[in-house]
Amino acid sequence: MSRAPDHTLLAKLGFSDADRKELKHNLIPHFLHAKKLENLVKLCRPKPHMLEDKYSIGKRYFYDEKTDRPYTIEKFNELIDIKCEKLTEHPISKGQHQYKQTIGFIDAVFIIKRTWKINYKFKPKEDNPDLMDSVIMVRDWSEEPWRIYIEAKVCQINAADIIRQINLYREHMYYEGEDGYSSNPFTPSSPTPFVLATPASFSLSAMEAEDLQKNNILWVVCGDDFEEWFKEQRCTLVSGTKI
Repeated sequence: MSRAPDHTLLAKLGFSDADRKELKHNLIPHFLHAKKLENLVKLCRPKPHMLEDKYSIGKRYFYDEKTDRPYTIEKFNELIDIKCEKLTEHPISKGQHQYKQTIGFIDAVFIIKRTWKINYKFKPKEDNPDLMDSVIMVRDWSEEPWRIYIEAKVCQINAADIIRQINLYREHMYYEGEDGYSSNPFTPSSPTPFVLATPASFSLSAMEAEDLQKNNILWVVCGDDFEEWFKEQRCTLVSGTKI
């Protein structure tokens, strides 16, 4: 049986993906989601992206719908929850209607939303100052959802091909931020890197690893615990619904 042709722009530009036949490649994002999510989130964005500016603490106002009043965050306490929606084989395309063309498929997208315990303080009312406005209170606070994009590699490939592939994706991806879809999130100064995930058997030279870092690509390695987890998954293969 012949294999269906690949009509993505990546294929037309000469990017070959030998990993598509590898079960290990397909399971790496699932392993990160099941076993390494908290570590991955800390590496990608250790603190809320809306408060990365040191001058935001205690100065930027957020709106409390329950009390109809603005407040400032004075301090972040413990992280109490991480929610993650996992998408796999996420398509990236350009154009519309009959001109639409698929660029390629990102192996996985994690949509992250974290919740902290915070110390906060209401903004004083100008017409009726309240002594309680100076009191520090405690509440739960959730950031706006943000995304981690993951490209998995199992077969050996040079860093230049990885960078070209990811940068091609970046040209057609936009950050869903407060200003809409106007800014690209993957520049070196952006808050979230693109993640390259590989098994421990995958290797790059020191110079190639430096090139990844300069292009805001975070290289994470799935260690021996991934190999053990992978063996377990191979033993739990299931079949579809019988009809």
